[in-house]
Amino acid sequence: MFIYKRKGEEKMKKRILKRQLLAVAMAMALVLPQGVYAAEDGIDLPVQEDGVSTKEIEEMVLTSDEVSKEEVLNQKADTAGNFAALTSANEVTGDLLESQKQVEKSPLSDVEISNKEGLLEILQYTDETVTAGKSYVLKEDITITEEEYRHLTIGNDPSRVFAGTLNGNDHTITIEGDGGPLFEVLRGSVSNLNLVFEGDVTGAPFAIDAGGENKQPSIMLENINVEVQGDILPTAHDYSKYYGSLLAPPYNYGNWYIHYGGEAKYLATGFAWYLWGASVEDVSVTVNGNVGTADRIDGDTTATGFAYFAAQGDVLDAVKYENIFVDVTGDIQSYTGDGHASAYGFAVGNSDSSAGFGCNTMEEFAKVTVNAENIIADSEQGSSSAFGMARYLQGYTHDCEVNVANEIKAVNKEGDAEEDVYAYSNGDAYAYGFMLNTGGWSIDDRRNFENNTVNVGAITARTDSETYAGAAFASGFAHQMMNTASSVPDLSYNHNKVNITKRDITANANAGGAVAAGFVTSSGRDYYNRPDHIYENSVYVKGSITATSQQADATAAGYSYTNKTHRRDCDVTVEGDIIAESPVQAIAAGFNGLQNIDNYYFIKNADVKVCGDIRAIQTGDEEGIAIAAGLNAAIMKPSSGSASTVVSFSGNKVEVDGTISAEKNENTSSTAYIGLINGLNEHIDETKGTLEISHNQFIGQESLIQIDGTDKESYPGFYTLFADVQNLKVIPAEKRTGNTIQFTDANNRTYRSDVELLEPIHTKYGSMWELTKIEEVVTGHEIIATAEEHGAIDPSGTIKVKENADQTFVITSDTGYVIDKVLVDGDAETGVAGKTTYEYTFNNVTASHTIHATFKEKEESGGGSSSGGGSHTSNTYYVRYHNDDDTVNDGRFIPGETVTVRGDIFTAPRGKVLAGWSLEENGKVDYKVGDTFRMPGSSCDLYAVWKDAETMTHTAYISGYPDGTVGPDRTITRAEAATMFYNLLSSKNGTPRTFVDVPMNQWYADAVTTLAGMGVINGYPDSTFKPDAPITRAEFVTMAMNFAKADKGTDCSFADVPENMWYYSAVAGATENGWISGYPDGTFGPDRYITRAEVTSVINRMENRAADMTFIVENLKDMRTFSDLSFQHWAYGSMMEAANGHDYTKEQENTYEVWTEIK
Repeated sequence: MFIYKRKGEEKMKKRILKRQLLAVAMAMALVLPQGVYAAEDGIDLPVQEDGVSTKEIEEMVLTSDEVSKEEVLNQKADTAGNFAALTSANEVTGDLLESQKQVEKSPLSDVEISNKEGLLEILQYTDETVTAGKSYVLKEDITITEEEYRHLTIGNDPSRVFAGTLNGNDHTITIEGDGGPLFEVLRGSVSNLNLVFEGDVTGAPFAIDAGGENKQPSIMLENINVEVQGDILPTAHDYSKYYGSLLAPPYNYGNWYIHYGGEAKYLATGFAWYLWGASVEDVSVTVNGNVGTADRIDGDTTATGFAYFAAQGDVLDAVKYENIFVDVTGDIQSYTGDGHASAYGFAVGNSDSSAGFGCNTMEEFAKVTVNAENIIADSEQGSSSAFGMARYLQGYTHDCEVNVANEIKAVNKEGDAEEDVYAYSNGDAYAYGFMLNTGGWSIDDRRNFENNTVNVGAITARTDSETYAGAAFASGFAHQMMNTASSVPDLSYNHNKVNITKRDITANANAGGAVAAGFVTSSGRDYYNRPDHIYENSVYVKGSITATSQQADATAAGYSYTNKTHRRDCDVTVEGDIIAESPVQAIAAGFNGLQNIDNYYFIKNADVKVCGDIRAIQTGDEEGIAIAAGLNAAIMKPSSGSASTVVSFSGNKVEVDGTISAEKNENTSSTAYIGLINGLNEHIDETKGTLEISHNQFIGQESLIQIDGTDKESYPGFYTLFADVQNLKVIPAEKRTGNTIQFTDANNRTYRSDVELLEPIHTKYGSMWELTKIEEVVTGHEIIATAEEHGAIDPSGTIKVKENADQTFVITSDTGYVIDKVLVDGDAETGVAGKTTYEYTFNNVTASHTIHATFKEKEESGGGSSSGGGSHTSNTYYVRYHNDDDTVNDGRFIPGETVTVRGDIFTAPRGKVLAGWSLEENGKVDYKVGDTFRMPGSSCDLYAVWKDAETMTHTAYISGYPDGTVGPDRTITRAEAATMFYNLLSSKNGTPRTFVDVPMNQWYADAVTTLAGMGVINGYPDSTFKPDAPITRAEFVTMAMNFAKADKGTDCSFADVPENMWYYSAVAGATENGWISGYPDGTFGPDRYITRAEVTSVINRMENRAADMTFIVENLKDMRTFSDLSFQHWAYGSMMEAANGHDYTKEQENTYEVWTEIK
């Protein structure tokens, strides 16, 4: 069970005490004797005989910073009303005495619960006044049987209600067998509680209705851990029972929020249904099965990882969600026969007020994590919605994470003929990595969306709906990113990441449109022209982005479908293709599909990389259009009026390894356009606006056209215009500078050129860009130049050299040293030893090379010296160390001086170690390293004696990918990590342990099952291993410690590694062993994913393995290398060591490896 370290207990106690003080103060107003009344704020305030007034009590209460004056006045007004009702002469005395007794019975001390009878008692009440104002503390772990649980008044009317506060004191409530929510209606705060259900749960495990609509003050839920060992199954839900006044027909803008997401006639959630007016901090939900069921249900059905509606605050007490962890081992799933199917990783929405887009009082939504195998919404007749986090989000949303190992999928077959509330979405399929949209109006607080991450295997939206023309929408992050609040100037969406780790983003529709986008679909709308609205977001897609419609439009784009805002510094990487196919309108773009302009817009500094093709395919028999673009497919004219400011595309880089193509049905009058940026002439009419296209770079295949009647080669479509080309006006010269293209021709030679718009506009192609300053780009050959200490080589590092060009290197020794060797591609040059400078030239380069230089100390001749002063003469002599033709003079010694024999004079020949030194050439050992002797009266010669070194072997434990890459910066999966350790085993015998999701025909099966049998790795409680899930730093370190059988550590100073976490001792041990280190801010990042380069670095330190860089440079042509691992990469040596098996020797323990042979 996932357990948070308890924090905030004192904060909870303070909250409870403050509420109790307020209650007592108000109660005292009832029991005070009648006296003199003074009017203030319209409230009569009784004064005690001793002169202490309720006003003074109010002031004492107001010293609490969490109890507002308005709250006191509201409760005081209620009290005054009650008091006035007691003024009947015959009733006052008795009622006051009774009230005083009640106060005496309600001391500030906690009510202790130490057995299940006490717990069941407070859970069974239907009258909230019984528990209201009381504080309960759990003193023991308590287990309730399934039969005892069933005796509670679950499902009866009225519902069970708990209105006190409960401090679980870190104890656990266990429900044996199947169960339902612990609370039905919750009107009080709960903290420090563990809740375990040993079977299935119906509806929700924690609560049905927590907080209450417009209740003040809001309640607090913190440090709560819920574990469900089975499934959470849907049950009948009638939202009108809880919030009928707010959500009742007619279906206006306010309650469109709920109807657009389905009315949820059946509901299953991971924590609670409603959390109106509740702040939630440090809560974890672990479900070892599924949330929802794969059995089809007739009626709208919703399944969520946490809640239905997550929160509604108020102007006095805005709510906050922070540090919430949802871990569903199986699927979050909704399957319907007739009705809307909805599945959300967290909730339908984190807030709602009278407006559909969200409330004004969600203060912060932070550090919320959702893990699941799949999120699936599947309807046979209706609509389907599957989102990684929520449909609607509001408030400052940051540092949240969605991890779905396999797929987020929304599928439906047809719309719903009987349902009239789906006019907007009937038959649609929506699949988004994070949310549908955000919006709403200002709360005068920051409400950015930043540093959120989506890791999903694939995203799929498919609708077969024909009668109701259902559309399919799929994107990596969201549907809309809106800014509708003029009072929030810093609202932005920034530093969010989308990683599609396995396959594709796909949208398929029948009669309706299809849209697939890497980050956001539909409109990102900003009404206030803020340059920092959307920036520095990134998209990575392992597969392709495809949109296909059988009867309507289709758009596929690397970042967004349609846009009405600014975007800058956003990155897109798609390893596959971007393809749109439609019989009507097909649009495919590397970054943005359709740009709608009103008064402003730019795309700046985007970096787009598409490893496959960008293709727009128009297939219909009627007239249609196909548009394909590297950056922006079409600039559309304004919805009203015309553009009046600069529309800018600047500083963008687009790289397409395949082709950009627009294909049309040749039997029709359809049109096709290709280019980087496409648009209508409306936007370069200088009377209506200015277009800027500057400093953009395109890298791709050759796409040059010979212009009729000229000898010029030009590039069509750097900016392609379509409309009435005869009336187009040229982009101003100062707005079209610095653009370049880089293309590869049929002979695989690469060229770079500036481009300049030709005038006039070409009637056939719209616009043509002439190539100027054409230069060939050399990408094929590298020379790696390196030098050891005591000298230098110039130039050094990795030098790119053009085909058939010459390259000269100058080698220079430091003062007191000379060149020892120069190795060219591993072979020693002759005649260089003893020189202080040397030049070497590679002539007519046609391949890659290496050059490496070593140096040695300069030899000095021996001899005597004399000093003045009379008859005494002092002579000094050398110890001369010899190795073949090399000699090194070591110091000057006087006769009789003690000399210690050195061992660091010469580099050992490969496969040899120094046995000692002989007084004769080719003699036996006379002195070993460290021996001493007295200097004779002349120079002494010692000759090296070498012996064969003990040869050891390191096997390779990584091999790279079939495409020749090794992915040093890729996140490593659990299967890949297990395979690395498996490759290091000297014996692979043992009893394997199997997992349900590890078929024995998979490449990683032997590794996973063998290591599991050895206890090195563990799976999950449902007998799965999740081989394709990325592995965190904490998980990997634990695996490494188990593999090494190392002693666990006891002292860990990382700020984010609490002592009660399961990985604490492993992290401590790995740190003590010197295998790992943290970040400069003092954190370890246990939940961050680890890269392949980081893994090899840890394993090599753990296994005491090190790269012999000299050997690697000399033998590079014989080694396994990778196209994405350069010499400059920080882990180059570590990765090469891991990928190349080798024999090696060591002169002594803890010295560097000397490699002798590649295995």
